[in-house]
Amino acid sequence: MITDSINGTYIGGLGSKTSYALSLELGLEPRWYWGYKSRYQFGRAQLNSGWFLSFPLQFQTTILHTPIPLVHLGWFPGDYYRGLFIFIPTVGYRKAVSKQWFLEGSLGLGANIIVSTNSINYKFNLFTPMLNPTFRLKAAYTLK
Repeated sequence: MITDSINGTYIGGLGSKTSYALSLELGLEPRWYWGYKSRYQFGRAQLNSGWFLSFPLQFQTTILHTPIPLVHLGWFPGDYYRGLFIFIPTVGYRKAVSKQWFLEGSLGLGANIIVSTNSINYKFNLFTPMLNPTFRLKAAYTLK
């Protein structure tokens, strides 16, 4: 094992090297709250407290990256375009702890799908989806 000057590790001539990238990420997360109407009628729906089902969809792509020989030579993706779609249905619970603070936790299981194209021969590639389990805890403050 050989380590280079910027902490990239090479094993047998192959391996990783530290690099940086600027990416664009777009997302949309529709939610459905169980029993919201009945909680609202009884005054218990403060800050959407309760169980929810969520369907977040995200798209990520690299705009600018560190040039690395043999992988990508320039600062811009250029001839090779790659995008990542992430879809992770989740179930969660949100609890208002005051009029402006809430806590939220969720569990999900979804997939990452990589889509790429090469402008040299205009070949479109769709890779096998990868399973993506998630667990999230959130605390937030609202200006209400």
